Amino acid sequence: MKQNSHEDAYALLRQSGHRATEGRARILEVLVKEQKPMTVPEIIKKLGHAGLNEATLYRALEALASSLVIRRVDLQKGNARHYEFVLKHHHHVVCLKCGVIEPFSNELCGRIAERAIKKSKLFKKASDHSLEVFGVCVRCLNKNHV
Repeated sequence: MKQNSHEDAYALLRQSGHRATEGRARILEVLVKEQKPMTVPEIIKKLGHAGLNEATLYRALEALASSLVIRRVDLQKGNARHYEFVLKHHHHVVCLKCGVIEPFSNELCGRIAERAIKKSKLFKKASDHSLEVFGVCVRCLNKNHV
């Protein structure tokens, strides 16, 4: 999907079996443009006056996440849910001080998930996996040493 492409957002919604509403298309456009995990308040701020209240936005995000159009990400920031549009599967490194998020990809993560399922006595199939790494970014580390 191209950035800021309203028609592409509608097409993606239809392909995934969703009603292609103006609100859902605008949500996808925001997530595609930002290219980072976002909380509901951040999405609301970017949407501006789109006519979506918080409850409607949560329902739309959960519906889109359940059909894998977007992905829900746990960045361990309290109860805040984060959502992102993902063209290619990836993971995140998160700074515990300032909250900066950096995506990374590594085929080893997929192999770890496959191995976990293979070794499991209770599971035979995985539908997804997630890996988030938490630490302190270089900028925050340098602030503490100045």
